[in-house]
Amino acid sequence: MTGRGLNPQFPWQNAHVNVTGNIPFAKLHGSLSWDSDIKYTSGKPGRAGKALIVPPAPEKTPPPELAYVWALGERILSNSKRIILFGFAFNAYDFALLNFLKESGENITQVLLIDPYPNEDAAKYLWPRATLNTLNPLKDFNIEDYL
Repeated sequence: MTGRGLNPQFPWQNAHVNVTGNIPFAKLHGSLSWDSDIKYTSGKPGRAGKALIVPPAPEKTPPPELAYVWALGERILSNSKRIILFGFAFNAYDFALLNFLKESGENITQVLLIDPYPNEDAAKYLWPRATLNTLNPLKDFNIEDYL
């Protein structure tokens, strides 16, 4: 994983991320940094009004350009037993994504929510048989205990 490095909007992030091993990753919600041709490390497409993003609306669905990302996400989730979510609110209007997570994540047995205000009830609804843990990134942040 690569990108711009330190994020000034998250002051608790005081070191570069070093990822080793094999970590499957699919960014299902699209992004303000993606357009149909390039995945930028900035919000350039969003400023230009050409971002591939699944907007926050009850009837939202991914644009056709993101179909391969959602297919990848389905393959990753269906073969996974653990999931780590960073700052995910589980908003009710994200019906398409929540349904996708529930159906594709039937094999999930461990959930880690990294969020100062984790929505534990929503996570338990999606993965009722899973063990749920939370980490508050604003306090002691030691992910080693959960890995």
